[in-house]
Amino acid sequence: MENSIVASYVALLLGCVIQDNTMFVDNIKQYLPKGNFDDMITILKKFLGFMNLTTAIGSTGGKSIAHVIEVLEGC
Repeated sequence: MENSIVASYVALLLGCVIQDNTMFVDNIKQYLPKGNFDDMITILKKFLGFMNLTTAIGSTGGKSIAHVIEVLEGC
């Protein structure tokens, strides 16, 4: 479980970086195993679902994670 949480936070960090600077999209994709953000999107959706189940985040936190998911899906 710890690995999933760490992966989720890394995905959030990278999503925040590319939402403000799309120049990094291709640079980041070249280091990903499949060359796309599909795995990161999947882990973030699982993380968001987990956080919603445990009610560990407020509506602002959930919206922020959902926004990063949208950014990654749009790349």
